[in-house]
Amino acid sequence: MKILETIKGATAKVVAFLKSLIISVTKDKLLHFLAGLLIAYFVGLLNPLWGLGAAIVAGCTKELYDSFTKKGTAEWLDLVASAVGGVVGMMMAIF
Repeated sequence: MKILETIKGATAKVVAFLKSLIISVTKDKLLHFLAGLLIAYFVGLLNPLWGLGAAIVAGCTKELYDSFTKKGTAEWLDLVASAVGGVVGMMMAIF
């Protein structure tokens, strides 16, 4: 019984941590994803690869700005979210 209680307690802590992580990460990463998607889509209407490139350049520029000005926190996952949004936006522009 003691082992089951320990497992339940540990599981509850892991679930609570994952929920807090998802909630805190989602808003910022979602904004990066949407920015990449919109940039890639609208530029991609002219040329899909340019759209993807523009989304990636915008993501890099934002993270460099955050890094140098310290007005935000530069994170690799923000750049990844922008790039993934860029891929989706490019695909939307193609189809």
